[in-house]
Amino acid sequence: MKSIELKENGSIYQILGFDSTQVGLEQLHNRAKLCVQDVDFEDAKIMGKKVRELPSVDVQQKLAEALSGNPFELLARGWGQIRLIREAVAKSRNPAKPELAHLAQHDLEASLEPRLVLTIDGVDWCSVRLSIVLRLRVQAADFVFYDGSLTGVTFGNPVGSVSLKVEGREVAACKRELDISTSTYKPPSIRMPGAQLRGS
Repeated sequence: MKSIELKENGSIYQILGFDSTQVGLEQLHNRAKLCVQDVDFEDAKIMGKKVRELPSVDVQQKLAEALSGNPFELLARGWGQIRLIREAVAKSRNPAKPELAHLAQHDLEASLEPRLVLTIDGVDWCSVRLSIVLRLRVQAADFVFYDGSLTGVTFGNPVGSVSLKVEGREVAACKRELDISTSTYKPPSIRMPGAQLRGS
């Protein structure tokens, strides 16, 4: 399995490595062709051909838009389900102040299921269901929250991976081990799940 660096300012698109392999794009094309099966035969034949002929650069651009989120946003969804973290997030608000939290060894799995909409001749013709799973195992993690947002995290012996499924089928070329060589990350301020905006 290939590895890719986890960057605090990176994107989910970047860690899946779409810009370095065409195999994932080929899988997307194959899955997209199945979206036209429910229309009459002649239209299916024409539109199926157009889907196959979509330029890779167009598909890559749409993928980059659909997967533009920061990986730490996805991880935050998982951490936000843990009671200790929810309590620390609450304490970081009203008044706004830094709040520290510590988690001992734990495994985390967070998923995202966006849809990639393919446009043909100006019409949104079909959407392709994507499923991204981010897995992380750490000996310990120390967090910094401020006003309901994650502003920093320090990992102890982290190991992680990311994978992608297209219409339920895994794209092996996009499975990556995460290179988490930096122990402390300060991602862009990430709003934690359930933390309401001030004044709401």
